Amino acid sequence: MQQVVEVALKTALFAGYLVLYARARLFDVPARSGVAWIACLVGVDFLYYWFHRKSHEVNAFWAAHVVHHQSEEYNLAVALRQGAFQGAFSWVFYLPLAVIGYALAGLARPFLAVARAPWQVLLVRNIDRVGKGVRTSPRDKLLAGSVEEGRLAEAFAFHRGMDNAGAAVGPLVAAGLLLLWPGDLRRVFLFAAIPGALAVLALFAVREEEAPRSEEPAAEDHLHGARVPPRLLAAIALFTLGNSTDALLVLRAQSVGVATVHLPLLWSLLNVTRAVLSWPAGRAADKLGRRRTLAAGWLWYALCYAGFALASAPWHAWALFAAYGLVAALSEGTERALIAAAVGKERRGRALGLYNLISGAGLLVASVVAGVIWERASPAAALLTGAALAAVAAALLVAGSARQAA
Repeated sequence: MQQVVEVALKTALFAGYLVLYARARLFDVPARSGVAWIACLVGVDFLYYWFHRKSHEVNAFWAAHVVHHQSEEYNLAVALRQGAFQGAFSWVFYLPLAVIGYALAGLARPFLAVARAPWQVLLVRNIDRVGKGVRTSPRDKLLAGSVEEGRLAEAFAFHRGMDNAGAAVGPLVAAGLLLLWPGDLRRVFLFAAIPGALAVLALFAVREEEAPRSEEPAAEDHLHGARVPPRLLAAIALFTLGNSTDALLVLRAQSVGVATVHLPLLWSLLNVTRAVLSWPAGRAADKLGRRRTLAAGWLWYALCYAGFALASAPWHAWALFAAYGLVAALSEGTERALIAAAVGKERRGRALGLYNLISGAGLLVASVVAGVIWERASPAAALLTGAALAAVAAALLVAGSARQAA
């Protein structure tokens, strides 16, 4: 019966494959090429090896695979008998998982150069974002483990500053390449593979120190806590709900009179401000108090968003973008430092993963809600909503800090 169902599933799979190949293929692989066939066979066999191996090592996978091993004697019938639920996870093993973090994003972006349709661009960007999502929490855990606890905010802020420096330099490099090759966007996208490849090579040189496992984990939990304080997570979630995409600020700048040709410069100004201020702000957070610094950053966010709501001239946008850069400097590294310091070292990966989940989901909801308010009410209403949520989140954070001190 399982094989009958499998035949139907394979038929649907091949039919869908043929439709995608006919309408959406990015490359034409010659069917008569022996090298292509060999590469395909070796690749599929290699990936199947890992799927089969993990089916014996992971309990959840073994539950679906064990029917394949129930017979005491191996024969053709046993070989054909597979768990019906294996298809729910086996496809995952046919994705390139070797260096899925930076490599996935770095390998995805050059495919923009060969995209032929809007949906292909969307697919590449989604793969890029998957790479970001997978790499972010492990990277943050590595950063947290590379410094002593008293410099966590400085370490995270330094990283964010360098990231924003790249965001400022990247568009300028792209503009220079377009001057060198006018209109050749595909070649520019291909050059995006270079930073990604260098990042992967640099990552191989990183050696993570194994944290010694304490025989009494309860002692570390007593000092740091077994989980992130719910009030801290609630405050971060509330702020994130008001922290919509910065693309809306670019639209706001355009609506108050900033010329389209000047928008890349405005965006570079924002990233340069973030890059310059992040490291000093992180050091200040470690010395003056992280909760206090984070609350100040959120209040500054509320003031900036209120300013964007009331802006009416181009110079307002320029001044506000420069001021808005301080928000990221005060908050991005400090948030991660608070999360990492709230739990023991062995729990940091999970805690940072939860933080990034809340931040990512909140950003999606915030952007959708802000966009709806922007269109159905007014840009000012959307921006003031974000300002109000940030102010309430700052109040909740300060109240939680006072309660913890008491």
